[in-house]
Amino acid sequence: MVDFFVPLLATLFVILLATVLYFRFDFMQPSIIFVGTLMLSVAMAMTLADKWCLTVGLKTFLCLALASTAFVIGNIFADRCTRSDEPISNPTVEIRIGNLKIILALLIMAVLLYFNFLESYEMSIELGNKKGLAEMIRVNRQAIEAQLATFSRWTSYRSMLAQAITYTFLYVFVRNAIERRVIRLRYLLPLLLYIPMLILNTGRMGLLCLFVYVVVIASIIHQRRHPRSIVKRLSTVKALVGAAIGFAALFMLMGVFTGKTITAERTPLIILAHYAGLSIPALDVFLNRDLVESTLIGSHTLHGIYRTLGTIGFDLPTVPLFLPFVAFNGIDTNVYTAEARYIQDYGWLGMTMILWSFGALYSFGYRYVRDRSSALPLMFYGFCSYPLFLSSIDERVMLDLFSTTPIYILILLWLCDKIFPTAGSR
Repeated sequence: MVDFFVPLLATLFVILLATVLYFRFDFMQPSIIFVGTLMLSVAMAMTLADKWCLTVGLKTFLCLALASTAFVIGNIFADRCTRSDEPISNPTVEIRIGNLKIILALLIMAVLLYFNFLESYEMSIELGNKKGLAEMIRVNRQAIEAQLATFSRWTSYRSMLAQAITYTFLYVFVRNAIERRVIRLRYLLPLLLYIPMLILNTGRMGLLCLFVYVVVIASIIHQRRHPRSIVKRLSTVKALVGAAIGFAALFMLMGVFTGKTITAERTPLIILAHYAGLSIPALDVFLNRDLVESTLIGSHTLHGIYRTLGTIGFDLPTVPLFLPFVAFNGIDTNVYTAEARYIQDYGWLGMTMILWSFGALYSFGYRYVRDRSSALPLMFYGFCSYPLFLSSIDERVMLDLFSTTPIYILILLWLCDKIFPTAGSR
């Protein structure tokens, strides 16, 4: 079998380079993020391809080349439709949050953290935790991964409220720091209570979302100050690299709580290659299988819609969220890239149309928030951006955003934006 790892990486590099040049080094363009993270996943898989006996064939090469091209074309189409010569509205007034409102936010966060901790601890006891707090996170994580337990919807509601409060304060902090060169560390206090809530949730997805949110809003606010400076746009690369290093370090650290520590057999490179790169050869295995058609529409992508319809009384079967594991030489995974879920539910043509549509939608959203100074649209776009960074690992747009969660987040962000900022332009 001919290995297409190198041709795939080279093709993605050419697509990425052409896209970067077309958008004049605007590295926050959705298609640049999409293709860039895909190329990174391919590179990570190649680092340990010999150790794990990983290969990719022609089908995978064509699939990812087609997917990248479709997303880029959708991005370019929407960008050309929304181009204008209108100047960017760049506010210069500092946003302030009064001390009493900071205290109010901290009290709310503390109450939310307490109840999330209480539920997490009680769940671990029911699951057989005998060592108290030391084993709480690990016991819960193992049960959740085995689909033997899940947190209540109230934990989700509390987490969303805490996320909205934290994201609002982070927006104010970042915006003042970049536009006014004013740094008020007290605006970061809600973050100190939000991080323990992320740890209690046992997964590292929330941490990634947090990093993506900060990088996206900071980069866009920075571009508003220098809308046509290529040199200033290149500084976005530094922010992305710094955020990636910071996230990787915290990713390893959070593994301590769930028992996934660094060992001689689990080096940092092996851990990163496992989580960031193994989806590419898994896609190759998937594409060479005989697909079993489902009688349900979107059974691998519309989990949120099926769950919502089920909660309001519709008699629908439970669709699986997790895919079966595929094993390689001493390693396994159950993530197959976003493309695998699209092909399984909608075929190759459906995958192409979906990625073209998502490229256009994210492009419309990006142009809207980049060229305007409103807080709420930027915060919401920052919240919705993490699927771009994860598409090379798994599908998150339909799984997460095609649900009631974005509606709740939008409402909560609107309320927080109205309640907490007390002075200055929003």
